Amino acid sequence: MIDLAPHNPYSVPLRSPVLVATGCAMRELDVSQVGAVLTRTVTVHTRHLPPPCWAATPAGLLLSHRPTISVRTLLRDDARRWSRSTAPVWASVLGNGDELLETVSRLAGVEGLAGLVLEIEGLFSGRVVHAIRTRTLLPLLVTLPLVPDAAPLAQELVAAGADALCVAAAPHAAMLQDGSVLAGGLYGPAVMPLVLHQLSLVRSVVEVPLVAQGGISDLAMARDYLAAGASALLVDAARWGEPFVAQRLAAQLQA
Repeated sequence: MIDLAPHNPYSVPLRSPVLVATGCAMRELDVSQVGAVLTRTVTVHTRHLPPPCWAATPAGLLLSHRPTISVRTLLRDDARRWSRSTAPVWASVLGNGDELLETVSRLAGVEGLAGLVLEIEGLFSGRVVHAIRTRTLLPLLVTLPLVPDAAPLAQELVAAGADALCVAAAPHAAMLQDGSVLAGGLYGPAVMPLVLHQLSLVRSVVEVPLVAQGGISDLAMARDYLAAGASALLVDAARWGEPFVAQRLAAQLQA
């Protein structure tokens, strides 16, 4: 049995190593076969940003920015379904230190919430994780940035209270689109070698569960990540091209 928070009072056993980021309202997604589901990315307040722009790359997709919703909207539209979900629900939280603290405070005690996935903006340090740890006992899955040497940061985050680490956030990249430079996050198979390298580095210095994220779209990639030390897999951008890819991978791994 996989557990993303084996040392937390609120452990999170999973029936499958496949986690799925919804990118949409939960009512549109069958999660009966996967190990856990992440909510839409939530910020403390609504962010008034232009619609996301994307560009195709030779081995993936570049997205200018991820769409988010406010914590108020998330609680109003989705929270009542969490306690009835057939898979554990983790809230995906984005923001800087103060924003994260406020969002976590508003999510604390919500029925049916299994844990928090933290995507930290700005100064990335254990101080932020420690402050959040003092606000909630919910399991914390902290997303690492894709940096050349993430091992010391991984150790710092675990010491501060992270129950598990996600390897890794989409790296920054740029493409030309209609003669203009479009900058954003890079998703797809191109990032897999980078994530595998960071995964092996982090696995050598921490003992908490690691969740691999980056270009996972077929069984071979899933097996490579698990063989490199991942305890679980987060399927995200691949759903844009194949909505039920997470369910397919969960069934294939079980078989």
